[in-house]
Amino acid sequence: MVVMDVMFLAKIALVAAAALLLWWRVTNARRRETEARDHMLDTFLPVVEGPSLRLSPWRYLNLQGRLDGRPARIDLIPDTLIPRALPTLWLQARWAGPHDGWLSVTKGWNGAEYFNEDTDAGTRLPRPASWPADTVVRGDDGGSLALLHRIEHLDLDAYPSLKQLVVTGDEVKVTLRCARGDRGVYRALRSGSFPADAVTPAIVAETLTVLRDIEKTLQLTEDVA
Repeated sequence: MVVMDVMFLAKIALVAAAALLLWWRVTNARRRETEARDHMLDTFLPVVEGPSLRLSPWRYLNLQGRLDGRPARIDLIPDTLIPRALPTLWLQARWAGPHDGWLSVTKGWNGAEYFNEDTDAGTRLPRPASWPADTVVRGDDGGSLALLHRIEHLDLDAYPSLKQLVVTGDEVKVTLRCARGDRGVYRALRSGSFPADAVTPAIVAETLTVLRDIEKTLQLTEDVA
């Protein structure tokens, strides 16, 4: 009887130790993530003029300043809403500039995008044949078709992290995938934990490239017209 009691207590102790270890790992991961958030956008600081960091509604810092002389804003947006899927950290860059019309282009559309205000708005337009088959294009009038024809020669496959691009009357907005959540933390708490180095130099370069390519294409086609 005494031996059984000792074995039972030993099992309880092992379970308690495992629970404490898991709690320690999760707590450490959360602390590291909180500390990392303060520096996640540091890789953008050399390319944004007059940078200013502020706290966003998503509890991440956003970066505001000027890109090539025009107002720009960079946000990190955690997406933890899709059931049974690892959370995703998105980077959204907005670059001010006047355009005629509105157009939304979403790569790899699955119907569960968090940015539904752009994914579901307007009406669906024909996808250019050269774009990936799972690309969804939406617009709201003849101006949208004109914008589509002006950017249809963009090679979307050249931007592997790009999820969405939106052209509006006063800005270009692009959304890129930065990172997936930590699988261990997600299994334990169903919450997102992202690496401190999620915003890599490659992500910075791709963000700048897609923004500038869109603007260059719009300007070139405007000049031709």
